[in-house]
Amino acid sequence: MNIFPSIDFVYLFLLQFMFGLVDMVLVARLYERIYGRPAISRNKIYALALGLGAITAIVWRLILAHHRPTSTPPATLISSLLLLPLFRETNRRKKVLFSLVLFAVACLWLSAYDLVVTPMPNKNNWLIEVMYHMGFWLILEATGYIGRKRRQVVPPSMWALLTAISVISILVYFGMFDHIMSREGPYAYTIEIVVMLALLFINIALFVLFDRFAAFTESDRERHLLEQQLQLQNKHYQQLERLHSQIRTLHHDVRNHLNAAATLATQGDQGALEHYLWEASCQIGHYEQAVMTGNPTLDTILNIKIAELKQSNITMETDVHVPADLKLTFDQASTIFGNLLDNVREACEKLPKERRWVRIVLAYVNQSLIISIVNATAEEVGAWEGKFPVSSKTDRTSHGLGLKSVLQKVEPNGSLCIKSQPESFTIEIVLYGL
Repeated sequence: MNIFPSIDFVYLFLLQFMFGLVDMVLVARLYERIYGRPAISRNKIYALALGLGAITAIVWRLILAHHRPTSTPPATLISSLLLLPLFRETNRRKKVLFSLVLFAVACLWLSAYDLVVTPMPNKNNWLIEVMYHMGFWLILEATGYIGRKRRQVVPPSMWALLTAISVISILVYFGMFDHIMSREGPYAYTIEIVVMLALLFINIALFVLFDRFAAFTESDRERHLLEQQLQLQNKHYQQLERLHSQIRTLHHDVRNHLNAAATLATQGDQGALEHYLWEASCQIGHYEQAVMTGNPTLDTILNIKIAELKQSNITMETDVHVPADLKLTFDQASTIFGNLLDNVREACEKLPKERRWVRIVLAYVNQSLIISIVNATAEEVGAWEGKFPVSSKTDRTSHGLGLKSVLQKVEPNGSLCIKSQPESFTIEIVLYGL
């Protein structure tokens, strides 16, 4: 098998080999821009990219031994998939979509460019190769600029739509490629060129659409969180008003109780005095808060949510030991405890009253807040979506919103663990540096 029929093929292969290395390095750079820093050092990533680029160029030359030299970016993108696991991006859907779009863009650019330059008389293969790769590099730069905003989440239906557009583009490319190769006659395909260029721009625009859909999803989530925080603040002010009213009533009641106790003491009726003091202490106990840490933010949120749990006849067990100066913002407290204790209430309300219970433990160790919430549940979680249990809510717009919102507040400086057992559900959170 003669891989290089002439010395010109050798020189052209060397040029193509060099461009293949540059292609792979630029693809690795693009991955870093849209997926974030890799799990290994940047030098190692680029060394791996150079190795993959060299192997890809050589293998591609062996495959095309009986054809004219062909540029390698589509094959480069396929090989670059080996680099994807080294980037910390956890959204697999985003990786799948972006990989398909990049492959479609490379194929469509190759086809459109090839259809334009092939009919040219007296063409310079060296110049064609250089211009093709320069165009591909510009496309990579443009997609990197468009996809640099690392928003994560789009609704599954939107992801499926964008993915379908990319897959259809790839299928159209292969269908038209086979059609072009089988046709006879002049090699001038104006319609095919227009179609390829149109699909090329559509696929580049998919990066913009992904960002717009992700921005809409993010703003919708923020709107839900804002509504939740406003509800909690409204409940907080209502509770403060009730507490002020209770304090005024308590002040009046204590004065009356002291007068009555003094009268009984004067009369020397010890038994009646003890009985009266016991009843008075029980009445005063109704004004006590369930949690009193001295931290106004934490006390407010926990007491509001615990009061709601008690209204649902849920047996409470609390063990809260945190400092009064705990650096927990109202936004963090309302999102974490608001969502988690709402989930507890919803889970327990599915059970008979005698089986409803929750255990809330908060501890502060080595500048870290440890949160453990265990509640009764009707059954063990049967389906999971990633690290989250599949929500049973009928409202798909709020599907999994609560736990994902909690994770957003925890991830920057903490960890979250979820455990499910047949009769209980546990969430454990550690927040560092508080």
